[in-house]
Amino acid sequence: MSAKSSPLSSIALKQQKTEAEAQLDALRQQQVEALERGEDFQHDNNIGIVKERIAALDKAIERAQKREADEEARRERADARNEIERLKTDHQADLDEYLALLEEAEKHFAAAGRALTSIERKGAVLYQSAARIATFVRRHGLQTDEPSEFTSNLPTRIGGYVSATLCHTRQGERRVPNMFGNVSWANVQPLPLDWAETERQALRPSLEQKMKSLNTVLGRLQEPEDAPQYEPSRVEQVMAALAKPADA
Repeated sequence: MSAKSSPLSSIALKQQKTEAEAQLDALRQQQVEALERGEDFQHDNNIGIVKERIAALDKAIERAQKREADEEARRERADARNEIERLKTDHQADLDEYLALLEEAEKHFAAAGRALTSIERKGAVLYQSAARIATFVRRHGLQTDEPSEFTSNLPTRIGGYVSATLCHTRQGERRVPNMFGNVSWANVQPLPLDWAETERQALRPSLEQKMKSLNTVLGRLQEPEDAPQYEPSRVEQVMAALAKPADA
């Protein structure tokens, strides 16, 4: 059994119709010329056959166009289905990356929160240590300031470091450098140094004052290096000699 041939396209059928119309025109012309000569035209049947062929071709073209339109619609639907799958896949991939970034951000922010808590706790420890230094040097007659750098001033400084870092990372088109949603922070310039070095410089004056005060007290408590050595008197020397045995 032979394979079923594919139907002709509307373009091919239209070409056949064009050829049939040309053939009909030629037959009409021959018929006119025969009539002008007063002769019978011998091919009237051919005219009918060609006209029927043209009518059939019109039906075939109509069906071919509908078939082609249906095929085009099927291709478009298939393309749309494929596009839907691509869109779904791409969106899911983007969503997965977004959620992974959010998960990572949560971990970093949680770690940052714990770090800030640890900084506050260590700041409280440093305050107690600095307060003991202040109490000690006052007990030895020196004046010193309260160590406020580890109380109310500490959150202000650390908050400034956080703000400077966030402002630096939020630079760019259509971004507000000191705001993310309903969360905002101070709008400050980036730090020229890292946090630790910036903090070290911020604490340097108070640290130098503490060390100076302690060194002053230490100097007062030192034994004089040039104090004279004890030497027994002449009488003590004679008494010590008399106390020795005769044969010594």
